Amino acid sequence: MKRTIGWLLVFTMLAGIVEPALAEVNIERRSDENPVVEVARSVMWGAVAGAVVGGAVALADSSPDNSTPIRWGIVGGTALGLVYGLWWSAKRPSGAMLEIEDGTLRGQAIPPIEMAVTPGGTRETRVALIGVTF
Repeated sequence: MKRTIGWLLVFTMLAGIVEPALAEVNIERRSDENPVVEVARSVMWGAVAGAVVGGAVALADSSPDNSTPIRWGIVGGTALGLVYGLWWSAKRPSGAMLEIEDGTLRGQAIPPIEMAVTPGGTRETRVALIGVTF
């Protein structure tokens, strides 16, 4: 009985020494993390909303040429979508250690550290060191 308890204690101590299995984390970039996708999506949905509003105005209008409200609705919606997408992308928090903002260099205390797995299966550690805002 003492041997069994002894071996159990040895295995319990070895379990604390053995390196634990690392979980695989797959990070997918979404539109809120990619400013180009966010602006493009805002422009597209702005154009769709402008076409819907322009179409509603064209249906309410009794003149023979009904394409003008649709055309200007698409133009206005595209412009508003572009402005909104740029504004939304500019308001995202940045996570770089050093940033150039308004011509001055400013830094944060702790840079974010990102663990990633490449498509080839190798693990990478990424640290954002320098970021530029416009």
